[in-house]
Amino acid sequence: MELNPQEDSPYSTCLPGVNSSSIKRELFEKEAVTKAVIIAAGNGSRLQGYQNHCPKPLLKVGGIPLIQRVIVAAKKNGVTDFVIVLGYQAARIRKRINAKKLGVRITWVRNLDWRKPNGVSLLKAEKYVNGRFFLFMADHVFDPKILKKLESVSLAKDSGLLC
Repeated sequence: MELNPQEDSPYSTCLPGVNSSSIKRELFEKEAVTKAVIIAAGNGSRLQGYQNHCPKPLLKVGGIPLIQRVIVAAKKNGVTDFVIVLGYQAARIRKRINAKKLGVRITWVRNLDWRKPNGVSLLKAEKYVNGRFFLFMADHVFDPKILKKLESVSLAKDSGLLC
C-alpha cells in the first residue's frame, strides 16, 4: 500500500498500487511513535439494548474490554504514553483501566461535550500531544502489525493519514 497525497488536502489515504515516490514534499523524520490518543467519550448509541448499560469501551471481546485491547495492541508497537478522552460514564471507564498493571502512562481528559462529533474529543486532547501520535477509537479492533506500517509512511508537514 502506498501513500496517495491529495494536492488540495493536508490528508492522505492508503491506496493499493498507487506510487507516491515522485511527489516531493517536506517530510517528517521517521521516529518511533510512542504516544497515542484514544477517543472513548461516546455512549455507544448504536448498541442500545445490547450492552446492558455498559459503556462501549468496556464491552468485552474475547473476555477483554475493547479499550484494553487497543492499549495492549499499541503497546506491542512501542506506544507507552496514552491520552484517553472520556465522556459518557467516564468514572466507570477510568476505574476499570489500570495503567500501572498495563505498564503504560495514561493522561485522562474529560470531554463534557461528548455528544458532539469525535473531532471535539480530539481537540480536548490537543494540549497533551505534540509531534507524531496515533489516534484510536476505543472500540476499534485492529492487528497490531498495521501500526509499524503506518509508522513508516512518509507524510508532509501538518498532514494526517487515514487508512
